[in-house]
Amino acid sequence: MPKQMLKTALFLFIVSSISGLLLALTEQITAPAIIAISEKIEMQARSQVLPQAKTFKTENQLTIGYKEDSSIAGFVIAVKPKGYAAELNMLVGINLNGKITGTKILAHSETPGLGAKITGEEFHNKFMKSIEKNEKPNFKVTKDGGDIDAITAATITSRAFCDGINEAKKIYDENALKFITSAGGKS
Repeated sequence: MPKQMLKTALFLFIVSSISGLLLALTEQITAPAIIAISEKIEMQARSQVLPQAKTFKTENQLTIGYKEDSSIAGFVIAVKPKGYAAELNMLVGINLNGKITGTKILAHSETPGLGAKITGEEFHNKFMKSIEKNEKPNFKVTKDGGDIDAITAATITSRAFCDGINEAKKIYDENALKFITSAGGKS
């Protein structure tokens, strides 16, 4: 191997090693701040989807929301239904009667201007109104015979949202009663 090639290879190795080391160091320094910000955002989202709760405690798949008097206000359930581009990372608030109290999309990779409208206030308000006027809403898009209006040109994303609601309801149905009962029915 010619001497010049060896020098070039050694130079590239040193530059790559230094770059990798700096990248790892930067990640290590910023990781705690990123985690703290993520936790703060999730805490704010929990309060939005279950506004009656003042404190939260996670147990298995449920996050239990407690009122000021330590009685259970309801549950916040994290789900990740498959959207058009990737998973929707969403929270669903459900009160003790099994009624949806709110939803929040924490992260998504849906199409900007179409599926991304799922995070908008307009979609959320329409969703909450549609479940308020139905005692037992069918959490499917109207195109599939349900009560939820899909976002125009984003039916897959809207279906994923409904899948997330249904998944959260299933988790609630399978787990919530044991927490309500163990709390002595205190609500």
